[in-house]
Amino acid sequence: MSKKTRKNGKTKTSPSASKAQTAAAQNPISVKSVAEFERYLDGEQPVIVDFWASWCGPCRMMAPVFEKMGRQFEGRVRFLKVSTEELPELSEALDIRAIPTLVVFNGRDVVDSHAGLVPPATLTKMAEQAEDDANGVTLGDKVKRWLGFGASEQAAQAAPN
Repeated sequence: MSKKTRKNGKTKTSPSASKAQTAAAQNPISVKSVAEFERYLDGEQPVIVDFWASWCGPCRMMAPVFEKMGRQFEGRVRFLKVSTEELPELSEALDIRAIPTLVVFNGRDVVDSHAGLVPPATLTKMAEQAEDDANGVTLGDKVKRWLGFGASEQAAQAAPN
């Protein structure tokens, strides 16, 4: 077993074989079992899950957007697809009542969710927020970044003397 402390102070313990499996997979990942789902939640990256069904028109419309965002956030946020038809016990355990439903996890904690078709801009914001939360980025840090505070200090440190 190995331990890894996230920037937010949470410690994750998982077998190194599971880490290797989760690290090798590419976004988005179709989850085939509850155990596999739990391994991804216990991984180091925040997770966004798309609960969908093959008969659902909005789910099919959402799929290309979810795939594109998964590639865009590769290595930073894990994107999972869970079929409510193949894993109904998972949908029931998480009280999924409508599809598509997106659920954002930081570890095993649900930090956000959205039922229905999600526009690309909203999904991007959800992924960015998940990444920031997992890395311990505060609202103050975001304001400073937006205002450009600290940019001159970073540039001065990067400049050769």
